[in-house]
Amino acid sequence: MRQFDDPACVVVKHANPCGVAVAKDIQTAYDRAYRTDPTSAYGGIIAFNRPLDAATANTIFERQFVELIIAPDVDADTREICARRENLRLLTTGNMNSSSSRYEVRSVNGGLLLANSRSGHGEAARTQSRHTTQTSAARVDDLMFAWRVCKYVKSNAIVYVKINDRRCRRRANESCRLEQDRGDEGEG
Repeated sequence: MRQFDDPACVVVKHANPCGVAVAKDIQTAYDRAYRTDPTSAYGGIIAFNRPLDAATANTIFERQFVELIIAPDVDADTREICARRENLRLLTTGNMNSSSSRYEVRSVNGGLLLANSRSGHGEAARTQSRHTTQTSAARVDDLMFAWRVCKYVKSNAIVYVKINDRRCRRRANESCRLEQDRGDEGEG
């Protein structure tokens, strides 16, 4: 979530993002992230880069079962709402400043691996279009959004980005053709 400056939400299932969205507020970001793949969202992890509010928590609980919610902060009312949910874990992270973690620690057989963090945002200024027409600034922004999400997908999967809606999905179980056929008619 540190990748995004705007309010953002990611829904994670099996260690992969199955829905990611940015919006003007976290409730809209959650709604968009959830709508990208409601089936995979069931029983997963939901993370935010802004404090979780009561309205967003209630929307989540009306819609789906979730095992873990991660947010920088939670107010007392929202904490009480979450405490009523059986088997829910609530993790508050504090400030999620992108510069707070330069390294990632991974377990390997018999030890630990310390690697450079993949928290860089990518630089649109360094991109080059090889197309004969000029790429619009909006398209470059959308591609940078996709880049930020793609680097966290850990399996052989297809990542779809709904341009200008700023949401992204990863699909491993359906063919590319089936996903493309859905277009704007499906969930994402």
